[in-house]
Amino acid sequence: MFSIKHLSEPLLEFGGGGRHVDVRYGLMDFGPADFTTDKTKTLRLGVVGSAQSAGKLRDWLRKCEDGIPAKNSRQPTLFPAFPGSSMPGPFRCYFEVDDQDVRTVSATAISKITAEQDDEIAIGAAVVAFAAEVQSLAERDRPPQVIICALPVELIERVSNMRATNDDEEDDEEQEEETTRRVERANANFRGALKAITLSYRVPIQLIWPTTYDNDAVVRRKLATYSTRRVQD
Repeated sequence: MFSIKHLSEPLLEFGGGGRHVDVRYGLMDFGPADFTTDKTKTLRLGVVGSAQSAGKLRDWLRKCEDGIPAKNSRQPTLFPAFPGSSMPGPFRCYFEVDDQDVRTVSATAISKITAEQDDEIAIGAAVVAFAAEVQSLAERDRPPQVIICALPVELIERVSNMRATNDDEEDDEEQEEETTRRVERANANFRGALKAITLSYRVPIQLIWPTTYDNDAVVRRKLATYSTRRVQD
């Protein structure tokens, strides 16, 4: 016979010894665990992306400073308002993005990556392109404390989604399962490789998708098919 017990949510610790079961409300009420009033904290952010993705991310960060209203929902505690990313906000610090801490991957480089039909080559080229800009920021005399990689939609669609071929003879269900496995491998390969290469730069990076900061962004799950057969002479 099985014995069932209900385990209560553990209390998380926040600033000033405050405790709460929900990390969101804990931060809003008490701030981070290491918060101190001794000095004002400013977190310097670096941004790497396309001209469009980097620009939209910076616009979103500025918007977050003033707060974001709660989502209209019958579950108000699920989508609470965000009070703002400023000193009185949940993180108790300011976020700063200086123009000199922004690097853009050229449209030409992104076009070459998206046009590449070999998945491994495309992933490798994307990693090299972003790692080079991260390194450029990390080697500054006063580097940013965190670097955000704002991935463009078209690059995500190429390196996170595997291309399918129209030569497959598997049924739809098997194709879907194989596509899912390939997508997971590709996404892990890109993220893992980029994290591994930039680890030696000693500045943490964070990848962000445009669907986080752009309500109009749509990332297709699967790219268009192409044939692996070559046309005979």
